[in-house]
Amino acid sequence: MLLTDGRANIAADGAPGRERATADALAAAERLREQGLSALVIDTSPQPAEAARVLAQRMGARYLALPHAGASHLAQAVQHAFLQRPA
Repeated sequence: MLLTDGRANIAADGAPGRERATADALAAAERLREQGLSALVIDTSPQPAEAARVLAQRMGARYLALPHAGASHLAQAVQHAFLQRPA
């Protein structure tokens, strides 16, 4: 489970800068997808953010926008993500 607004700002080597940080984050997301991990990306932005949605897509993760998720919906999404984990 990843809670994020999807807006990367620090690259993997610790250097500042959104462009490189975003590329690193998307590359990491693709590596997670390749490993077949089950994931849930919870978008913490005040409004659903395209950056978080793209990150979830690259990860092969389910996407959930927090502002639109009630407690029961959030609990169901987390439970579903854990039930879908590879053995």
